[in-house]
Amino acid sequence: MAEQETKEQFIQRLTEENARKPFEEFPKMLYHPDGSSLTVRSRKEQDAKGEEYFESPQEAIDEKAKRDKRDSEKFIAAANAEASEKTGKGKK
Repeated sequence: MAEQETKEQFIQRLTEENARKPFEEFPKMLYHPDGSSLTVRSRKEQDAKGEEYFESPQEAIDEKAKRDKRDSEKFIAAANAEASEKTGKGKK
């Protein structure tokens, strides 16, 4: 009767098997700041997506935060300019 493999033995065996495999960059997931993701199968396919997609979810989240901050600042500046014009404190 064969001895059943323990969890630790199983993990060790998989680790050793994976260590022998060469790293393959593709396919891989790319992440968009809008929350969507996609899988690309080659560098050419990744390059075709442009700079809108990121290699990690955190990079996409950081980019969204940057964009949101920039958009908020533009909105506030426009609202302040409009308010100044309405109150007569704008430049003439």
